Amino acid sequence: MASCSISSVIFFCVILVFCSSTPSFAKINLVNVTSDRVKNVCNATEPRNQPRCYEYYKSDPRSSTADYKELAEITIDLANSKCKKLIHWLNSHAKNETDQGYRRRYLRCSKHYSEALEKLDGGKRYLEAKKLDSKTVEDLAAYAIEDSRECIGDFVKVNTTLALLNKAKDFEFITSFVKPAVELSLKAAKETN
Repeated sequence: MASCSISSVIFFCVILVFCSSTPSFAKINLVNVTSDRVKNVCNATEPRNQPRCYEYYKSDPRSSTADYKELAEITIDLANSKCKKLIHWLNSHAKNETDQGYRRRYLRCSKHYSEALEKLDGGKRYLEAKKLDSKTVEDLAAYAIEDSRECIGDFVKVNTTLALLNKAKDFEFITSFVKPAVELSLKAAKETN
């Protein structure tokens, strides 16, 4: 009886070890294949930006299995997330600001980022509809970055908070990956047709 339970425990442990190690091996291979796609997108950015580019994609688990079109969508999702957080931050500062000049600037900034969010959403709709017109999606991303710069322009004559500058640069940084992701998506689509 004791030998039966010991062999059952050993059998169970062997199964447990096998099951837990198999997905690990599959995951390692999957990450290596996908990292080539992420690497290609990040390598299309400035060399000094590449380490941060990898970190952004690592922050989204979908990146590990994404094709180029999906990476473009993930990039837009990451930019959308940054944009939404920035809008919330700006609205919160506007609400708590006692200086009316700054309050108006925060609200205008929030409006600029709301417009940027609309442009990014438009770009994502193009990708989801498989309308891989890179110029349209790239233009929408470029216009979203321009909206961010217009926000910062509202603060030029007064002291721009370092937090706002950092958040704006972070948004512009991730949004700048849309162009290489879309271009690689188009290239991959042409190669498969």
